[in-house]
Parts: sequence; C-alpha cells; structure tokens
Amino acid sequence: ALADASSPWPGPLVGPEWLQKNRDKIILIDLRADKILANHKDSLGHIPGAILLPWSRLTAKRTVDGISVQAMTLDSKTFAALMSDLGIDNEQGIIITTPGWKQTQIIRATRLYWTLKVHNHNRVALLDGGNAHWVDQGYSLTKTDGSKTTKINVYHPRPTNPNLSVGLKAVQEWQAGKTTLLD
Repeated sequence: ALADASSPWPGPLVGPEWLQKNRDKIILIDLRADKILANHKDSLGHIPGAILLPWSRLTAKRTVDGISVQAMTLDSKTFAALMSDLGIDNEQGIIITTPGWKQTQIIRATRLYWTLKVHNHNRVALLDGGNAHWVDQGYSLTKTDGSKTTKINVYHPRPTNPNLSVGLKAVQEWQAGKTTLLD
C-alpha cells in the first residue's frame, strides 16, 4: 500500500488512471484561489474525496531582516498545524491537483509541491493536467464538501530542508554579482 512510507512512490507526476487506482491509499489536495472558493463555493466541482485548500492558508506575511514580505512559506509549526487541521499526517502520500485550466493554478500547485518538499514531506506528486485532464479521461467531479479528511491525524513539525530555499544573504550576494541566479 502506498500509505506505507517504505513502499515506492511514483514520482513527481501521476496521471488520472494512476490516481483512480490509488485514491484510497493517498490524500488528494485540490488547491484553489481564495476568491474562487469564496465567490463560487465549488461550482466547478472537484475529484471525489479531494480536500479543498484555499491558497491563502499556504502562505504567510513575515518580516525578514526588517523587511515585510508577502506570500512567504509557512514556518514548520504553522505548516504542521495546517496539515493536522486537514487530517494529514507525516507519512501519508499526497497528490496535488487544481482545476487545471489556468497557468496560475499550475504554478500554485507546484508551489504547494515545493512547500511540502521544504518541510521534508517527500511522498508528494502532482496530478498531471489537474482536474481538467481527469475529466478529459472520462472521470467525474463532485460538488460535495471537500474540507478535510474524516480521519484525525497529527502532523509533526520537521526541520525544513535548507537545500530548497535561500535567504536574504544569498539574494544580496546575487545582487553584488557574487552568485548566479537561475529563474
């Protein structure tokens, strides 16, 4: 079972067929823009069993070296509280999806993927093409509640992976011409 942390993980992308076969073994997060959830509730529908997660719950405004910065990655404690609130623990495999029809949705999904990796949650993948590809392959969406799992799980904070982000010092070194920035 994929829920077992020792079992192989499929990689960074999974297709609709893989997801359909393994839905009972993973947690599916459907990341949405806040205004979509607020204005339309879930008029688009989502894959049955998905947890709907508003984008704003994934980022924080923080002060770094005296500078106020928007859309920062959550600290470990806040991230663990969010995952616990959603009913997710450290060992569960997570698949991330979005409606899949806008570039910004895909960008946000990859940001969640990266955030999970920063917090050392490595059993994570993206649904290739999102919900749009899911529907294109003949699967259906639902408009039932998608707020969290029915399970009560606790996510424990882990140290962040220092190899996946840089701080202000690295940016200043880039500005001074001492390092190369790949964007």
